[in-house]
Amino acid sequence: LLDRISDLYSVKKIVNYLDDFIIIASTEEECLRQRNVLIEIMEFMGFNISYKKVTEPSRCTIFLGITINSSKMELSLPQEKVDKLKSSLDYCIGKTYVSKKELQKVGGLMSFCSQVVKGGRTFSRRVFDLCARARNRGVIKLNVETRKDLQWWRNLCAEFNCRSLIQNDNCDDPMVSDASTKGFGAWCG
Repeated sequence: LLDRISDLYSVKKIVNYLDDFIIIASTEEECLRQRNVLIEIMEFMGFNISYKKVTEPSRCTIFLGITINSSKMELSLPQEKVDKLKSSLDYCIGKTYVSKKELQKVGGLMSFCSQVVKGGRTFSRRVFDLCARARNRGVIKLNVETRKDLQWWRNLCAEFNCRSLIQNDNCDDPMVSDASTKGFGAWCG
């Protein structure tokens, strides 16, 4: 339904999750126009608009807990989320045994942060595997591999502060790659 309405009213780039919406436009004026059209449509359909949550167009905004900065072409996590992750990681790294609930908390934070952290899901898998094997209120011994994954996350927080670049999908340059039993290579341009 939203796609059809978007087409009818020329609201081109709109993303929504439940009752949260973000409009992406090339200019501030176009963003304002599309925002106003969306509000008008939503009110016509009988939805109540929380105007205190409606924001002015900006090059930097938070949507679903992720900071989107179109000036830097960067996605990042708010500092309080990064600090919470660091604290949880430090707690687990310093322990030999942790409760299932504690490990699930860290896994949940890592899962959320993986939306921004490239490769994050790869280094979260062992945490979820340990949780799945543990009893409901069980205590889990952290194995060496899981500790290394937790340390990877901790190092990432210290060096990159959970930031990643927004990829430009409009690449016109050809890419050629090759692989062998001894390595791989790629060439762009």
